[in-house]
Amino acid sequence: MEFIKIKALWKDYPENLYRVFLFKKDITLEEVNYYICLLIKGRLTDEVVFKADKDTFYGSSDFSETHDTIPYEDIKLSDALDKFKQLTFRYFPEGDDYEFIVKRASKNIYEYPIKTDCLLVEAKGNGIIDGNISKLYDIMENEEEVNSLGFDYYHDFDYDLINREIILGNIDFPFQWHGKIDESY
Repeated sequence: MEFIKIKALWKDYPENLYRVFLFKKDITLEEVNYYICLLIKGRLTDEVVFKADKDTFYGSSDFSETHDTIPYEDIKLSDALDKFKQLTFRYFPEGDDYEFIVKRASKNIYEYPIKTDCLLVEAKGNGIIDGNISKLYDIMENEEEVNSLGFDYYHDFDYDLINREIILGNIDFPFQWHGKIDESY
């Protein structure tokens, strides 16, 4: 199966919160929405949009009925990135407005003998704080104080375990990095 390498970086603190994915080459923006929301610890919602330029937005069919967006269900990520070079993934439930820059991390096509839509390659930062973006800004600006409370925002990721669970379809919302992944075979 062929994959493209994609990086999603939080626009406000790109060095502190990002994900690098291998997505199947023909993945749609709707499917990308699922995996980004899942792996930034958000929730699956219609309150997301992919902004391509000042006039081009992709969103769910439901969202498109009330906003000036193109339905994203049949739009391939690779086609959108070939046309626009990068997208801004806007996640804005409950008044928060998280923006992630989504772009290719490599021009290469990767081929692996595995059937999956997504693999997590690299990650930094535990994820968003859904419904409380100001708390995440506090963490970014005062990391030592947060870590003194026993919360390791910049913990290590067990990519093999996470990817196995993605492949098996065992990960769902709300996603937790520790304690939720079933380790039985």
